[in-house]
Amino acid sequence: MNRKTLLAGVTVLAVAALAWDWMKGRPDAAPAPSASAAASAAKAGGSSASAGLVTPGGAPVTAAVNFLKPAAVRETATPLSREYTAAKTYKALYDRLKDSPEGRTPEGQYYLYQMLRACATVADRKSSFAPTRGLSPTMLQERRERVLAEIPEGSVVREQRLAALDQLSVDKCEGMGGITIPESELNGLLKAAALGGDPKARLVQTEAEMWAERRSANASRPGFVRPTLNDAQLDAVKGAFTSRDPEAIALAGNLLTQQFRDVSLRLGTDTEPVDPSAIRNAAFLLACEYGYPCGANAPAVLSGCAIQGRCGVASLADYLYYFSASPYEAQAIDRYRAILRQVSDSGDTSGLAFARLPSVINSSTTTTTVVSPGTSTPRK
Repeated sequence: MNRKTLLAGVTVLAVAALAWDWMKGRPDAAPAPSASAAASAAKAGGSSASAGLVTPGGAPVTAAVNFLKPAAVRETATPLSREYTAAKTYKALYDRLKDSPEGRTPEGQYYLYQMLRACATVADRKSSFAPTRGLSPTMLQERRERVLAEIPEGSVVREQRLAALDQLSVDKCEGMGGITIPESELNGLLKAAALGGDPKARLVQTEAEMWAERRSANASRPGFVRPTLNDAQLDAVKGAFTSRDPEAIALAGNLLTQQFRDVSLRLGTDTEPVDPSAIRNAAFLLACEYGYPCGANAPAVLSGCAIQGRCGVASLADYLYYFSASPYEAQAIDRYRAILRQVSDSGDTSGLAFARLPSVINSSTTTTTVVSPGTSTPRK
């Protein structure tokens, strides 16, 4: 062996030794965790790991720590609100509330309005503020047929999607098909509930007024005109957050996804308008903290599984974090939620600043409206 060959061999060995020492010191070069350690890490990372989080193709997903999950749930929903949101069908609750003292309270009037708006035949309907009934039976049946045809038997995703479709297919209006009510009487229930101070009723009435104003503006101006909000309606939005009524908070967040022609929201010390999708989801997650139903049976979670195959999550927070929100949006949601939580807990609405600004949106631009369960479908 000549001298050059010997030096080359020594050099290779030295470099290899240095590389080995360097790799041992790197955090990502640590040995693979044991099965028990992995289980402990999954448990610490959130319940979605144990819930069987899978991709639409059926591959398991490694759960990360979900910072969107609420640290605690403080139940502020009323017993009547909890009963309404948990009801499989409305008939029993409707029969109890109609013509009763409980049904004449502002909240009782609000839920009578919601049930009748969804289930009754409204005589002489003049308003286009129609109820949202979620996915139509035809759409659900078409989706079921696709799942049965495209996903093989024995697939975890197949069973999860079929179960979600079953829950979404439940007719909450069963037994109420023969009820007819004049539109004036239906609207009177909402008006009475709003005047009585129910924050949910104030938000729904604000939404109805908002779209009525937009239709009027469309009639007098060519092209597409976006809605606006007056000061009283803005107070209703602020009041929803300070009420700590979880359903009112969710309704307010959904309303704020709209792009208004002369008002925009600023949060905290931000000088830029809020991200519409992030503010909606932040409000929903805050509502979850106050007891809004946000578990595996939440409509958004069921729809994501049934329609898109995004199954196996235990809560709305898990669904947003693992499937729906980008890393940027997840951080925006968390930041927005912290500001909204401060508003709700303190009663100080200074963190909600509505700037009166001239429209910078082309009147011919179309809009995509995100409608949450229990809200209304705006009509052009």
